[in-house]
Amino acid sequence: MGVTQYQPGLLNQIRNLNPVVVTIANNVTIGDVANAVNAIGASPVMPAGIAESAEMVAIASAVTINLGTWTNDQFEQMLAVNEAAIAAKRPVLIDPVAVALPTRRRLFDRLIATGTPTVIRANAGEIAALAGQSGTSKGIDAGTVTDTASIAAAVAKRFHTIVVMTGPTDYVSDGTQTIAVTGGTSLFAAHVGSGDMLSSVLAAYLAVTDDFFTAAVTGTAQFGAIGQWVADDQQLTNQQPGTFAVKLMDGFATATNNDLNSLVKVEAITK
Repeated sequence: MGVTQYQPGLLNQIRNLNPVVVTIANNVTIGDVANAVNAIGASPVMPAGIAESAEMVAIASAVTINLGTWTNDQFEQMLAVNEAAIAAKRPVLIDPVAVALPTRRRLFDRLIATGTPTVIRANAGEIAALAGQSGTSKGIDAGTVTDTASIAAAVAKRFHTIVVMTGPTDYVSDGTQTIAVTGGTSLFAAHVGSGDMLSSVLAAYLAVTDDFFTAAVTGTAQFGAIGQWVADDQQLTNQQPGTFAVKLMDGFATATNNDLNSLVKVEAITK
């Protein structure tokens, strides 16, 4: 493996510390996200009212803001939560769903104007859109993007943040160092909300260490490895997305580092 930014002990820290993860959620996937955060060992909170934004941030160990099903009222809540989280020095992950669409890009720009997120987690098409690249992105689909590692690094530099770009190969970059994460399972693509779950699970990793790059690398790698472990253990095919969804929650709750370490594949692209 040979990548020092992968620290498998963070999974046990989540289970021991039970950090509170506040998520401004995508309403399509809110139940799956809450269950995933809970199963991996953190405590999910999904507030809906703008008036309680500062109070929720005060109890949070980390925050995820998902633009998936924004409304005018929810977006005002996102602005308030992000501003409060930055002021309180809580790590913030933004999931800019379908940011290639002009309206959503304007929302994203307004959101980060209230404070720079710790992590941006998105698929290749969404990250390409943030980079101003010509790769296609249809709604929430990844689209077609080439030279993905350099695009992830460019967006990390542009926004002074950590980028987690997900796809057949995941890339984690802070603009200087970039790590490739391979493995996982194609069943993630068959389950709506896999990306949303990853975003909030990553927040749990951000909550238990001050080394946010290591948290992003480790969380991305272990999330994929848990999916692969479940699919292999249950001998699941792409025609069994429902079974996978149920067994994945069991995997979040029960997987150990002994189960995962042989499945984790991380490689430094730049140093």
